[in-house]
Amino acid sequence: MPQMGRYCKAYPAERLREFAGWTVKETTAMADEPGTPGVDILYVQENLSVTRGVFLDEDVVYDTMTPEWEEFCKTNLEFEIPAYARD
Repeated sequence: MPQMGRYCKAYPAERLREFAGWTVKETTAMADEPGTPGVDILYVQENLSVTRGVFLDEDVVYDTMTPEWEEFCKTNLEFEIPAYARD
């Protein structure tokens, strides 16, 4: 059963592709091409992984956690978990 996280935020895929270290997991059945169905919008999850849908552990596109990725999410995407969704 898919796991729903406490918070995720949708972004246009092109915004995520701005990250210099962006790669798509080979196990993902998704072509990394703009305009491909399901690729235009991606979700950054509370753990900073990226998925095709809202579920935390399903259709994971990117899950390489590095300090550079964390900084990109914070600075470029302005990703922040709201107070209501924190522990």
